[in-house]
Amino acid sequence: MNTKNRAASQNKPRTVDEIIDEIEERSTDGDYIFRGEAECYEKVSSNLYREIKSIIGFENVDIGNFQGEIIEQAKDYTDTTGSFEILTELQHYGGKTNLIDFTQDYKVALFFACYGTLNKPGRVIILRITDKIKKMLREPQHPKKRVLAQKSVFIQPPKGYIERKKYHVICIPASLKFLVLQYLLEDHDIEPKTIYNDIHGFIGSYNNQWKSYRGFYNGLTLQDRGDKAMDPKEKLESYEKAVEYYTSALGLEVDDAAVYMNRGNTYLELGKVDKAIEDFNTAINMYPYFSDAFYNRGTAYLNLDKIDKAIEDLNTAIELEPTDADAYSNLGKAYSIKGNMGRSIENYNNAVQLKPDDANTYCDRSLVYIDTDEISEAIKDLDTALKLDPDNVKAYYNRGRAYSIKRDYEKSIKDYTKAIELDIESTGPDGPAGPNGSYHKRGLDYLSRNEFGKAIADFTKVIECNSEFADAYRKRALAYFAKGEYDYAIADDTKSIELGPNDADIYNSRGLTYFMKHEHDLAIADYTEAIELDPNDAKIYNNRGNAYEFKGNHDLAIKDFTEAVRINPNFATPYNGLGNVYYGKGQFDKAITNHTRAIELDPNNARLYEARGNAYSRIGEVDKASMDYTKAAELKDSELEKTIADCTKAIEFYPSEVNHYQKRANSYFKKEEYDKAIVDYTKVIELSSANARIYCQRGLPYFLKGEYDKAIDDFSKAIELDPDFAGAYCFRGIVRLHTREWDKAKEDIDISINMGVDIVNGFRSVYQSIENCEQIIGTKLPEDIVTMLTQS
Repeated sequence: MNTKNRAASQNKPRTVDEIIDEIEERSTDGDYIFRGEAECYEKVSSNLYREIKSIIGFENVDIGNFQGEIIEQAKDYTDTTGSFEILTELQHYGGKTNLIDFTQDYKVALFFACYGTLNKPGRVIILRITDKIKKMLREPQHPKKRVLAQKSVFIQPPKGYIERKKYHVICIPASLKFLVLQYLLEDHDIEPKTIYNDIHGFIGSYNNQWKSYRGFYNGLTLQDRGDKAMDPKEKLESYEKAVEYYTSALGLEVDDAAVYMNRGNTYLELGKVDKAIEDFNTAINMYPYFSDAFYNRGTAYLNLDKIDKAIEDLNTAIELEPTDADAYSNLGKAYSIKGNMGRSIENYNNAVQLKPDDANTYCDRSLVYIDTDEISEAIKDLDTALKLDPDNVKAYYNRGRAYSIKRDYEKSIKDYTKAIELDIESTGPDGPAGPNGSYHKRGLDYLSRNEFGKAIADFTKVIECNSEFADAYRKRALAYFAKGEYDYAIADDTKSIELGPNDADIYNSRGLTYFMKHEHDLAIADYTEAIELDPNDAKIYNNRGNAYEFKGNHDLAIKDFTEAVRINPNFATPYNGLGNVYYGKGQFDKAITNHTRAIELDPNNARLYEARGNAYSRIGEVDKASMDYTKAAELKDSELEKTIADCTKAIEFYPSEVNHYQKRANSYFKKEEYDKAIVDYTKVIELSSANARIYCQRGLPYFLKGEYDKAIDDFSKAIELDPDFAGAYCFRGIVRLHTREWDKAKEDIDISINMGVDIVNGFRSVYQSIENCEQIIGTKLPEDIVTMLTQS
């Protein structure tokens, strides 16, 4: 353990006052002279000594003789005749001599300790004038202006350096150098102009200024170029070059705070947040009242999720500059991250008041309103933002989110589309095709509107740009599932599992898709995997129970349904599953018991009364069966009426929302009010344009009304929009039986069979038998078509 260094570190002065006090305390008991060094060198030595030391075999060089040769050569360049006067002139103008500058004023020494190199610690040398030192002490003869200003004296050591035990050292931390220089200027009028107060000083100062300005403004230009660059490579190169120029400007001017600030901002753009904070720290140490530095450091802490530190810095920035709207805005963001929405809104309100024409502040405040479910307030803010800046991508995106929450999908999709148009060239995770970008959000809304083809297109765009984004595959799988394109849905769920294998919901989803394909063993395997990942999810046991039931594994089905109700005793569905299994096993009393429990938990479910009615019917309790069937019919009718009423009310508020027309159309269809269903399906087509499934749905009521040509037109349109839509071929083939287009009917039925449609069961569910169908259409069916419709 290096306790010496530790102690030294603990004893370092922490303030300017402590440095002054220590110097004065160390120099009160005798005569002292002082030297300031901007860096902590190995020895207090002359520049000639340091130069000679770089020569191989310097130990053999006599420094006195070497200096004598320099003086002789210098005489040809000056009118000064005295050797010491020549040395002092050389010393002050950068020549190599064996003189070591000291001053009789410790404040001048402090200036030299701090000026020129602000990013490294410096030191003040305190040297007591003993008899031995007096022999080396040289005072300037006929001192010139600069010498007088610096109160210069010189030490000319025989060996070129002063032995360490002869002097005391006070370290000046880099963090205090600017404050020391500020103190010297304000309290003692000590600055470069008073210390280097001749034409040579002006030239040196001017050259440093020019180098500093050149580095600073080159850095500023490249930083601006990086801000505007669209190409990521050009942006990166510009920022990196800006950092180089800013670095070259440091140490040439006293006021380096602006350089550190800008370099820190550039580091932020490069993602080097820690380096940015180091620069902001330096700027703050140099200028403790630099409000922009506190603001920038607070912003950097926000990027690091160090929210408390960010809040502290942003509050300081506001104390120093109470009209800083950006600081209030970022403070609002910090409080929202902490979950203090009240304080967040309060600060955003201040920002808006100070800067009412800044669109981005309204955008940021809208996010807090969205998070607190104040959607109307959010939309007001975003409307204002877009009036101020009609091409603000963030405002369109945020308003799209707000409309999505309101389920006003027509408006949300319109806003997401506009955001994409304005930001189409951006790529990567922060672009419109990023994981949280407008394509993904719009795809979700298309999914909600049952516009599955458009949803698939948007999720595909996201996947093209972000191939490892599991949720895009997951959502696209849902769209494929809804379209009945089960193989594509399975492929996407499989990819999603590869990217996030510990998600029980995805295994459950893929299991449902396998179940719909009647691939029950694969469905069971997925449900089993899902249960291992989440053994307390009742719905997964229920789903696996259904799969076992369809396979005829009644005992395993009962076991799963029983586990589902153990996990969630208030879950009606597995009780119904138990009832169905016991019904299949001929145990009708147990079936009735479980259906009854399901009805207690879900008393408005018509399907449950039908199931219990079937069981009562099998044991001969006709009255009870009749009551259940009557109740089921009442519930179905009541449910349809309620859905129609709810949708009608919703349409009054949202006349352009597709889903309300869709649900009402489906309800009219089930109530056999086909004209009303057709009107609503037509409205859906107007609002959502090319949607194959809707054309197919409208074709059915036309068919049932006997308007066969219109039905065929709709099924044909569905096939045109989606050539793989098996159901549309099947329905068109059935309708063509009524129009007696035998060849076309046979072709459509054959295509649907090849696509996997169970035409035999489908035909029976509509016509019960060939004879009944022939009676309805008024003619005999061709034998080859009869064969297709009766042979599996």
